[in-house]
Amino acid sequence: MEARQIQIFCNSHRHDEIEPAQRFRDLELLTVSFSAQALKHSRGSDQPTVSPSSYLQRYNSWLQTKIDEYLDACSSENRQELECSLRNTEHLGALCGRVGINKRGQLHIRVGEELGNILSGDTAPLELLFAKQNLLAEFYTENIQTSQAFDLAVRYLDALVHKHPELAFIEIGAGTGATTNALLTAMHDLSEGPRFKNYTFTDIRPSFLEKARDHFGHVQGFDFRVLDIEADPGSQGFSEGTYDVLVASLVFHATKNLDTTLQQARKLLKPGGKLLLMELTEPDSIRTGLIFGLLPGWWLGTESFRQQSPCISSNRWNEVLLENGFSGNDLTFDDYQTKDCHMWSIIVSTAVAPVPDAPKLPSMNLVLDKTSEYQLGLAEELEKCRDLSPSSINRLSVEEAARAHDLNSRHQIMLVGSSSTMLSDITATAFLPLQKLITTSATIIW
Repeated sequence: MEARQIQIFCNSHRHDEIEPAQRFRDLELLTVSFSAQALKHSRGSDQPTVSPSSYLQRYNSWLQTKIDEYLDACSSENRQELECSLRNTEHLGALCGRVGINKRGQLHIRVGEELGNILSGDTAPLELLFAKQNLLAEFYTENIQTSQAFDLAVRYLDALVHKHPELAFIEIGAGTGATTNALLTAMHDLSEGPRFKNYTFTDIRPSFLEKARDHFGHVQGFDFRVLDIEADPGSQGFSEGTYDVLVASLVFHATKNLDTTLQQARKLLKPGGKLLLMELTEPDSIRTGLIFGLLPGWWLGTESFRQQSPCISSNRWNEVLLENGFSGNDLTFDDYQTKDCHMWSIIVSTAVAPVPDAPKLPSMNLVLDKTSEYQLGLAEELEKCRDLSPSSINRLSVEEAARAHDLNSRHQIMLVGSSSTMLSDITATAFLPLQKLITTSATIIW
């Protein structure tokens, strides 16, 4: 099936349901409220703030920009009321009550409550995020389970492995294994076993591999390896062109340069191999960066278009993929369909076979009557056709072309006769070099 037909097939699995737009609007307002109060707290603190060279300085500036944008979007008559509500602790408490019913809300509240201390340097953000070992893992798992993007991606994957049950998979930055778990529902059946040849679980941190080995080690075909996707996979012991499917969930944005990352990922795939890419695709939302902006990897991007957020839109992903050996967005599965709820997407792209260099064209002779203005003009037009013309073109008369010592390797484009009836009254003297050209040259176009 064509990509459009596959998209329709997968989308038919999407359930018609009322999306929780108000809950996400509350979450955004809660995020803005916590941010505004945290910035006020850090500026009034007697404690030293974070180092100017720290990535948290960028996070601080980003928060202020997002708050300003949120307020600027309000009408002038509502702005003052909103600014007051942002500073109101009772209003914030009510928001926490409505938002804290799930892991997403609980994680935002946990970070929000400590945000002022983080910005003033009293709380280390990494310690906060990883103090409860399961907090981030539960957040990832809930994202997968409560939106429909993975339902659609699993439907696609189910069809793919049904048709090709011997595919080789590799997952980049697999981390807690939340994505791995979700994909295995389509690829592994307890009674029938795996519907894949092998699955290589990779991460840059060996500690994640140990936990993954405990969780997935019993699954036939699994192996676990360290991989830094920003470096050449070949230098890390991986064979190029080995894998049929590459999975990357919330990892590519945390690299320095997307072009480099995609080019390294492309090396791992066979031509025609599939990239399953899960990424945050709403870069302008404050919800996108409140949590993960506290991680140093969030601010690694060097491109000009990734200075406010490492994340890019689905449309930008299409452009970047096309520039780096992929087919662009073949399929796109969004978590939610409404803008208030939408945060991330799963994109399927195809590894495109490299285009071979065009063969070098041989030297050619334009054989013409040098006294004919028409033929000289025609020769000039042919020489302008750079995509079609060889690297070296010579303008020669019939006599000059026939005198070449390597005539049997020469290629002739015959312009003589294009403006006159040359053969109707040709002399024997003029015919002999013409005869030699026709019978001896490698090729002739007349």
